[in-house]
Amino acid sequence: MATIYRFGPFELRLAERALLCDGQIIKVGARAFDVLVALIERRDRLVDLDELFNLVWPGLVVEENNLAVQISALRRALGSDAIATVRGRGYRFTAQLQPTTDPDAQQPPLGPAFAHDHAAIALLQFEPGRWHVAGLLVAQHGGTVQPGNSPERAVARFPSCHAAAACALRFDSDSGICVAILSPTDLPAPDGASGAEQALLAAVRRASPGSPVVSAGVADRLTAGLDGDLEDIGTDPDGDSAPPLRLFRLQRVQAAPSAPRVASAALELRPTVAIIPFATSDSSDQGFGIGDVLADQLTSLLSASALLNVTSRLSTSNFRNRRTPLARIAELLSAHFVVSGSCWRSGDRVTASVELADARSQSVLWARTVSDSHAAVLQHDSTLVLELANGLARAVVAAEIHGTRVQAFPDIESHTLLLGAIGLLYRLSHGDFTQAHAALQALHARVPRHALPSAWLARWHLFRVVQGWSDDRDADGRQALAFAQRALDIDPDSSLALTMMGNVHTSYLKDPDAAERFYEKATQLNPSESLAWLQWGNARSFQGDGATALAHAERAVGLSPLDPARHFYQSILASAALAAGQFERAIDAAHASVRLNNDHVSTHRVLAIALSLSNRLDEARVEVRRVLELEPSLTVETFIARSPGARSGLAQKFGTALHAAGLPLSRSSIQSTEVEKQ
Repeated sequence: MATIYRFGPFELRLAERALLCDGQIIKVGARAFDVLVALIERRDRLVDLDELFNLVWPGLVVEENNLAVQISALRRALGSDAIATVRGRGYRFTAQLQPTTDPDAQQPPLGPAFAHDHAAIALLQFEPGRWHVAGLLVAQHGGTVQPGNSPERAVARFPSCHAAAACALRFDSDSGICVAILSPTDLPAPDGASGAEQALLAAVRRASPGSPVVSAGVADRLTAGLDGDLEDIGTDPDGDSAPPLRLFRLQRVQAAPSAPRVASAALELRPTVAIIPFATSDSSDQGFGIGDVLADQLTSLLSASALLNVTSRLSTSNFRNRRTPLARIAELLSAHFVVSGSCWRSGDRVTASVELADARSQSVLWARTVSDSHAAVLQHDSTLVLELANGLARAVVAAEIHGTRVQAFPDIESHTLLLGAIGLLYRLSHGDFTQAHAALQALHARVPRHALPSAWLARWHLFRVVQGWSDDRDADGRQALAFAQRALDIDPDSSLALTMMGNVHTSYLKDPDAAERFYEKATQLNPSESLAWLQWGNARSFQGDGATALAHAERAVGLSPLDPARHFYQSILASAALAAGQFERAIDAAHASVRLNNDHVSTHRVLAIALSLSNRLDEARVEVRRVLELEPSLTVETFIARSPGARSGLAQKFGTALHAAGLPLSRSSIQSTEVEKQ
């Protein structure tokens, strides 16, 4: 949409990002320009401080006086009467405005604008007289609302899935408003407006006031525990949308008891640092930018220090492009220090402005602005990266980082391709998982002498087996072994490659003793490698050492509390608790995993075993039926044969528990039962 706003002698051109007075360009800073646009586009109301910070400084921890500085700059340029202040609340644009808009850019309620890949669309169904309430809340969350095809419905568009979810959760059970939210990725491109409308109508039937539903495409972009609690409610068996939508119920985050502290003196004594992806003009709700790459480099460098705990990048990435309060970030990530900032390009130069905040005192301890060549972001030993990394380390522990073996990618496109592939690998749909494989293969072909693509390809093949998506488990196991070995050949000190090789020895070669040696070396090289701790705990479970298994799994969850694969972390935690004989803990963790992904077959197996061993056989039988829906060929015999826990006797014990809950002993017993039924 080509929009020009005119007021008095001034002209604001959005497409050109230019402010003119009597035809002459007035120089204003980029932040001041964004503040002005935000106020003009919301000129019919007061814009509160939090909303302005979310719009202008997404994902950053910013002092309130920064906004006051930008407002002062605008008043110097426009005059003191253009912007009114409501002290302590916010600002409002008060000049008389005449917008000039390209009429061809207007969109129908469910037209082509729905295809914008950074947006979410919602159908609101409400009781008579609720239209005003709905429209007001949508506008407060940056959305637009239009009447639907009937008086009791409205269609709302939002700039992101986060904004849509936040708005939906504002409609409580007394509002009389039902909400269903979809992402454009949930629909085939040719369906257009009719497909979107059909899907929304099918989805809203599953919603109720105070209990909105979201599609899998939206759920993939939300963070359970941060944006809300998600519950997998499956597809609508009576729905007429094509293809059928997988839906999740969205609820407000419920207060939960604090997670058990990790029983490790070394971990407790080290401060925890969380590095939030830096805000940039080239990043978006889905696409990665140079700020993600820089945060990734700093995470890798600081993780090499034995003096620090560094939160997994897979957890910190949930805060990209958000303005979450510092205290909330620290609470969710159990972090003592939070690193945030922004970076931008100018020609062949890149500038990064980074600050370190103490979560306990809410104060900024250290700040630095550094410029270097654009390629410096990709080099772990560049002035840009090292100055920031060393400055951050000194500010936290008064010591320098002594180096790392991380190898830089040859271009930013390769690095962001890796970040995107990892995100797709842990999505909820089989299609995204397949796309992750294609992306990793392309990256492997582009940078064949880099260890990380091979390591993640090994992970992909193992995950394929775990999910039950493999049509040849042995072939996938051999592929995983080959990729893990290639990654180690390239970089013998890659903690991720060592973790993947350990995983191969646990799940494919069934040699947990050898696996432990790989996990131990991985955690020595990188004490913050959460996946290594998780898989080490898994190996200890199979060996019957439940206490150590549970300690390692808890440590992994503590290092990556908001991991995109949180259902997988909770599943391994449940297995560890099961091996430790803590059946109620295992049941709780398995239920937490199933709520996030109801199609993870190994979680249902663990849950069935824990319920059976707790003498809750009726519930255990329900879980075994779900296991057989997901993996119809499973028997006690095949479960024991492929379990790495056969040597410790756990597989036999758990197989007996599964049989008591209704799992057939063997294929022959299934056939005998079928004959008897005939």
